[in-house]
Amino acid sequence: MKENPYKGFLSRNILLTHEVAEKLNVSRQYISNLRKEGELVPIKSTANGSVYLLQDVLEFMERKGMLPHYENPKSPMFVCEESSTSHNVDYAKKYIDQLGSIIQVKIFLNDIDAAIENYFLPLYEYRYGDLISLSTPHMIIRDSNGNEMWLPGCNCGYDGTGPRGSAELLNLIGIPNDLIKELFNYPVVKYVKNENGEWEHSVRESDFDFRSTLKSGDLENARANMYWHQGRLTLLQDKLYNRRSNSLHVLEKYWAFIQHPTEFILFSEKKQAIDEGYFDPSNQSGFNDGAYRLIIRDYSGRQLWLDSHVDKNKSVEKQPELKYILEACGFDIEKENANRGFSSWLSTPLKKVEPSYPIVGRRNPF
Repeated sequence: MKENPYKGFLSRNILLTHEVAEKLNVSRQYISNLRKEGELVPIKSTANGSVYLLQDVLEFMERKGMLPHYENPKSPMFVCEESSTSHNVDYAKKYIDQLGSIIQVKIFLNDIDAAIENYFLPLYEYRYGDLISLSTPHMIIRDSNGNEMWLPGCNCGYDGTGPRGSAELLNLIGIPNDLIKELFNYPVVKYVKNENGEWEHSVRESDFDFRSTLKSGDLENARANMYWHQGRLTLLQDKLYNRRSNSLHVLEKYWAFIQHPTEFILFSEKKQAIDEGYFDPSNQSGFNDGAYRLIIRDYSGRQLWLDSHVDKNKSVEKQPELKYILEACGFDIEKENANRGFSSWLSTPLKKVEPSYPIVGRRNPF
């Protein structure tokens, strides 16, 4: 049976109550209160629950200043610097009493899932040009005062040492066993204490979990590496892992990283990109200069660097890959709809665009 192209769109843009609660990091009861107060209106409600439009949720988050930005990552009150699960469990048992009333626990299998929720710290001692490596926790324990404990060695999503360490600590915190067992089955698991003092939980698959994309060789070969770059959380298309990787597959696989694009930067010359700091000095070889010529930026501040082929002898209109990527990100490159500055280079070979600075396009993601 031919796949319905609207299924993916609907799955990304329609949210159930528990999905909204997870996105806002609150309880389902709190979402119910927002609905009753008219603060967040579902598009449909039944006796079994409510359905919300992602756009409405994002606009609510924007009004309340809840949309994430990634400008000044701060170290939490407690952070275990060891990677082994046993050290993490011992560390938590030693210091957990110094936290206040615990109201939230988040557990991740993959670094990227934690990072996009602002759980990361730049490791300035590991720098590659303007690129800085990251330290990311897999378990985050938060109290009612906003203090947090970060544990890199306790995770979820499989039956192993890391999840068992997480389960031990969840038991210590007082989370019911029937909720704890879910952490072995999902790569993203969250617990939140509601207004009645009862624990609720939400689980989901990861948008970036490689295990869910192994069925597609194209997506399996699409890899990206995560860094901190000039105040932005950044993903770089991996140029060396597999030459079969291409920008379209990387964009598809990591779409959730930049799902609300606001800006793109296009360098017609590799030297331009290098001069502006958009290159990876650790990713250079005889066939690769480390430069990235297409940068997509998200509302949150995150950015994706793509190693797209850019032919300076052709216009953007004559380069299908570039055109597809920009249109997929919501940038209108149709001549009749573009503003004068934008349209001036659409049909012009890139080498003739003056001045010879990067081409920049912007849009409102809402």
